[in-house]
Amino acid sequence: MKYKLILLITCWLVLSAGASAQVKRTSVPVDFISEMPREDIHVHLNSTVFFPGEYLLYSLYTLNAQTGKASTLSKVAYVELIGEKQGQVFHHRLNLEQGKGSSDYFVTTNIPSGKYKLVAYTNWMRNFKDNFFEGDVIIINPYQSDQRNLLNQNKKVSDIAIPMKGNAKNEAIDNRFFEFSLNKRHFRKRDQVLLNLSKNGNFNGTFSLSVRKLSELPSPERKSAAVFPSGKTTSPKNVDEEFFLPELRGPILSGKAEHTDSKDTKIQGNIIFSIPSDDYLAQIVNLRQDGKFLLNLDGKNRGGEAVISFNGNDKEQIEIHIDEFKSLGRKELVFADYTISPEMEEIIIKRSLYNQIENAYFSAKPDTLVTEAARDILPAELVEIYHLDEFTRFETVSETVVEIIKSAWTTRTSEGHSIIEVRGFENTLGMGQQALVVIDGIVEQDHENFIRMDAEEIKNIKIVRDMLFIGPENFPGAVVVETHEGDYIDRISTASGERVKIPTAQIPKKYFRQTYENQSEGNTIPDYRFQLFWNPDITIQDEKTVLEFFTSDVEGEFEIVLEGFTNDGQAVSLKEQFIVE
Repeated sequence: MKYKLILLITCWLVLSAGASAQVKRTSVPVDFISEMPREDIHVHLNSTVFFPGEYLLYSLYTLNAQTGKASTLSKVAYVELIGEKQGQVFHHRLNLEQGKGSSDYFVTTNIPSGKYKLVAYTNWMRNFKDNFFEGDVIIINPYQSDQRNLLNQNKKVSDIAIPMKGNAKNEAIDNRFFEFSLNKRHFRKRDQVLLNLSKNGNFNGTFSLSVRKLSELPSPERKSAAVFPSGKTTSPKNVDEEFFLPELRGPILSGKAEHTDSKDTKIQGNIIFSIPSDDYLAQIVNLRQDGKFLLNLDGKNRGGEAVISFNGNDKEQIEIHIDEFKSLGRKELVFADYTISPEMEEIIIKRSLYNQIENAYFSAKPDTLVTEAARDILPAELVEIYHLDEFTRFETVSETVVEIIKSAWTTRTSEGHSIIEVRGFENTLGMGQQALVVIDGIVEQDHENFIRMDAEEIKNIKIVRDMLFIGPENFPGAVVVETHEGDYIDRISTASGERVKIPTAQIPKKYFRQTYENQSEGNTIPDYRFQLFWNPDITIQDEKTVLEFFTSDVEGEFEIVLEGFTNDGQAVSLKEQFIVE
């Protein structure tokens, strides 16, 4: 089925009237949308009320709307926090693995008190009406004097008709798939908690687990996986609206190349897309007759800064424009009716004080980024690598190539330009054709810029002694250069390419877990954690699993929430509570 979808989309892209991540729906074949599966999203939030100094944590599940199983269609999802009065607070791009992604957002003192919505969607979901996840979020910022967005002098806490988050007495316990058991119900401060998870049956899935203090303030109800599917019908949008391509491999980047002298001049050539990375070579795509182009980025690409250059005639007269990503906006959102009252002051001050103390000791409780294993993008058997510090150093690149690099050389074209050529394993390459030159991940079309470099700046040189096929272009070998500083992108001239920003993907984290197994360690550091445990991606395979965490110095009622989906599309939502005293 997936191959059929890819073929369908590929054919449509080739025949499409426009090269853009968004095109007019009238240019889309009638059966295209009906052939494609629909997607839905569920987001597990750790809370719905936040203060400055706290983390909004979330785990995202992209699902096939018909089956409830993890969607294999989209490889990218987008998450936004949108304020009723403030507009967009953040926009996250998540690279999905089997429909799953997660991230967080640190609430700063710059964000005003107010009512917000967390929305999540894929590019494909935007083709259907109201097809996005939305959850209410309240931010209370006591560090700003203006509280008009929330303050109601005449209301009391008891008057605020907001469903209390985690009110287990009014919720059915879903124990079809798991059962919780704790080593006890009442815990001391800095006590060990053992959570036993028992599976009821033979199944697998992906889940997320949160342990957090129940809010003493009224809280908008957190959406549960148990309500999936929501039963909300989503019909395709009108034919005169934009059509959004499904991002099958990674984010789609679109744009247009224009001639500076005449916007109507037809441009012939292609676009070279480079990223300063040692595990990404380049992408090259043809321009359409109207100058538009479409780049489907590698799903592993985390975004950041890149270089886009034009390969064709009149390079100096070509400008490249990247289409701006259109966020969801707030026109379709209805925000919660939420207010704060003066009698909440003590609770707000106490919680803010705890957050200040926690953040003062942040360096002692760090989260860590999950690093990906390096990818070898060049076949080892076709690559020669020269670590220049292992050889006698020469001042110039030309001398270095002559004295050290045996399978490459410099020569001149009929126009008098210096270029690099590469010899193949059977002397089949060269023949007057210039090789591909890549410096710190950036394609350098002007080989003379490489030849004029200070050789002392170069760490190593890799020679690819085989044909390289990148998009519509082929190269008789490649010279891949790594500098000591890895900063070649900072030297890019306007003639060589244009530096552009591309959406940055969120990097998964391994979240800090406080332990007190050795009571003599760490006892002098204050511990006012409200969030005792967070794991956005748990795979539970054993029949019985034991998870360990420790309470903090915060007293009160805490809630354990397990959310997720089995591999066959069954929603799981389970809660348990305990007391710290």
